[in-house]
Amino acid sequence: MKRATGKSNLNIVRDYVDGNRPFIQVGYDPNLNNSTRKEGEEWEDGQGNKWIWKNNTKRKVSKCGQIKIDQRCSICNADMKFGNYLDDRFYPKTGKCYDCTISLTPN
Repeated sequence: MKRATGKSNLNIVRDYVDGNRPFIQVGYDPNLNNSTRKEGEEWEDGQGNKWIWKNNTKRKVSKCGQIKIDQRCSICNADMKFGNYLDDRFYPKTGKCYDCTISLTPN
């Protein structure tokens, strides 16, 4: 702890009461960063973690939750996650499920 050279304890206490601080105090206020955030705002901290301000609290955004890939047939709107092995082969090339691709081809 630093000492105030040339001052008595009584003078230091008087300065504190008057509002004059002889030392710089560094501290942490947990609400200081969050008081300026708005509902739904997202930010990234120094470690690369993503946060969102929701319901007056900060919440960490999961990296796994962002990987959701929605693959649906452009014609019948079928979910390719539940398709068969033929859908797995046809969807990346055509954007359609196997059944819709076969029904569109001319005989």
